[in-house]
Amino acid sequence: MIDVKISAKEYDTQAADLYGFRIIVSDYTTIVNEFLAYYKGFARINNCEFVRPGQYDRAAGEDSKYGILLNNLGTYNESRPTYIRSSSLHHGYGTAVGVFDSVGMIVENNVIHRTIEYAIRITGAETVIRNNLMSVTHWGSTMLPDNAPYDVVGYFGAIDTVFAKSAI
Repeated sequence: MIDVKISAKEYDTQAADLYGFRIIVSDYTTIVNEFLAYYKGFARINNCEFVRPGQYDRAAGEDSKYGILLNNLGTYNESRPTYIRSSSLHHGYGTAVGVFDSVGMIVENNVIHRTIEYAIRITGAETVIRNNLMSVTHWGSTMLPDNAPYDVVGYFGAIDTVFAKSAI
């Protein structure tokens, strides 16, 4: 049984736009009462369904538009753990899950179906990717066939750990 369902609103040109929702868990700094305040987020995502996550934009660079992005969270903290467990992400418009510049984040027991390019992409260290089922990861030009003759970026597999220091 799914506890929470998050779905991008459907609209007429969505399939052509390749545009869904994003969830970003990160850190930030701001000024509060003339003092510098630093905040670090965390997320306990468990038993959720995500429909149409992500936004396709290969040129986004540092701002890749993942369905769920865990970014710059430091080292896994037992008192404020961050994880994605026992959830489904499907019919997405980009990479479903990105974990960047974080250590020991957990992505386990999920089903990820129909993404564009990767299902999961990580950097950082010791990210745990365990017992996930991933099916149908599309090459970007599958969705934008006019780009295919010029699309020489390469093959995108289900899990990308190329820039990770380590992964479990």
